[in-house]
Amino acid sequence: MMDELIWKISHLDELSSTNDIAKELASDGCDEGTVVIAGIQTSGRGRLSRRWISPKGGLWFSIILRPQMLPEESNLLNVLASVSICKVIRNKFNLNTVIKWPNDILIEEKKVCGILIENSVTSGQIEYSVIGIGINTNIDNSYFSEELNATSLNSEVNREINNENLLKHILSEIKLSYDNLRRGEITSLLNEWVEMNCLIGKMVKAYDESRVIVGKAIDVDDSGNLIVNTKNGDIHKISSASIKIV
Repeated sequence: MMDELIWKISHLDELSSTNDIAKELASDGCDEGTVVIAGIQTSGRGRLSRRWISPKGGLWFSIILRPQMLPEESNLLNVLASVSICKVIRNKFNLNTVIKWPNDILIEEKKVCGILIENSVTSGQIEYSVIGIGINTNIDNSYFSEELNATSLNSEVNREINNENLLKHILSEIKLSYDNLRRGEITSLLNEWVEMNCLIGKMVKAYDESRVIVGKAIDVDDSGNLIVNTKNGDIHKISSASIKIV
């Protein structure tokens, strides 16, 4: 019988990075379900150490989980988080949100949310995972430079967003999906990911470590890897890469 996931929330006005603080707490043995929230992040970051602008008004938080899974299965946590957030934003705000693999949530091709997952591995198994989530909620779009191609929820719905209420709904959805994941019930989650993902059925270029792979994104496997079919019929499973639609 699995232990019930109970959220334990810690809110700080300003810190460097919620992921950095969460990793320190996790290393010190804090409980699964610990959530670190920041009013402002001074050194927020996304994938590949890219800077994530995190001013007052946004929803910046990190979740600590201790999943019983292998490192190569960790993309399922990205699937879990992105589906949960996309679903909540769709349901609460009636916005056409989609997932851009591996870690972005988009509205009309503009980024509204980013996810950064960092794992600690011991003896070939994940000791803990920190899921960092940044959502542009109450931020004027004039704050974003043109090259960021970003938007915010309040700009899309023309009203202020209740961050506390949004967080409550996201955590509730993540708990439901995480409980299913721990029971091995992943089919519904993966099907939702495919339906929500803007890459499926598109020609993509994936920059995967030293390789460049061009082909059609056709599916996601049971470990959360993107499956790409090249024009010569080769099938590639991509676990981490920068991807562009071509």
